[in-house]
Amino acid sequence: MESVKRPDTLLLYLEKEKFPAEVYAGQMARLKELEKEYAAVLELGADTADAVFTEARVENSLCLTSSDALAEQLRHLGYAVVGWEADGERMRVPPVVIEDLRSVSSQDLARMFQRQRGIPWEILETERCLVRELGLDDLDKLRELYDKPDMTRFVEPLYPPERERIYEENYIRQIYGLYGIGMWLVFEKATGDLIGRAGIEPRESCGEREVELGYVFAPEVRRRGFATEVCRAILAYAAGAGMEKVLCRVGKDNTASERFLRKLGFVLEEEGEENIFRYHIVV
Repeated sequence: MESVKRPDTLLLYLEKEKFPAEVYAGQMARLKELEKEYAAVLELGADTADAVFTEARVENSLCLTSSDALAEQLRHLGYAVVGWEADGERMRVPPVVIEDLRSVSSQDLARMFQRQRGIPWEILETERCLVRELGLDDLDKLRELYDKPDMTRFVEPLYPPERERIYEENYIRQIYGLYGIGMWLVFEKATGDLIGRAGIEPRESCGEREVELGYVFAPEVRRRGFATEVCRAILAYAAGAGMEKVLCRVGKDNTASERFLRKLGFVLEEEGEENIFRYHIVV
């Protein structure tokens, strides 16, 4: 069964007394705007009866609450939960906490829901491609991609299946989950085929507001402009995410990648075992 990508029911339990009146009023106005995105909005009480939950299917619902006790109860039942934290009070249970609803969009809430449900985020679209996060259901397709000729000439191969699964589970939790960026999957929209990987990652060698670009594409789509199309979109995405520089490491014998990076506007800044190219974001 296809995963639900957006919640259709919003469960609310907000303790008005925790918030200054003017803060509460302003954020309630924003909440009324957000509620329009949902088919149903259920306000819960402190003594919420089990009957209320029969109206909200676990897989379709997102709960917004200022109560740690209710958050713990709902998470135990399998609901996706977002905490709304009052100034000076720290919530401990919800996996994600917001402080000001006025800075939250409906897409933000959808992504919080998706992260808790294990649903890969769709990152961007280009004319011909869809770029999204990897999910564990993609591992067989990923291995098919990496088994193609010349795929691992300049990139590391995948681990054996069980080790790769563990690696990707950790990557989803620690890189996607903490940073919201990473190496993504590239699908051709016309065919639905997985044709490559590309993305930006935080690395130890990166400075502040700097990330590293990585990419690899299937041999059958090379020299057809897919890499240029996708990587240019990723550079624009990096700029929108507040990055100032993007670096890329290229082996000395990888002349095709050197030409490609220069085409994108990267400049060689450091030579060594791996040449380091940097792209300066223009904002």
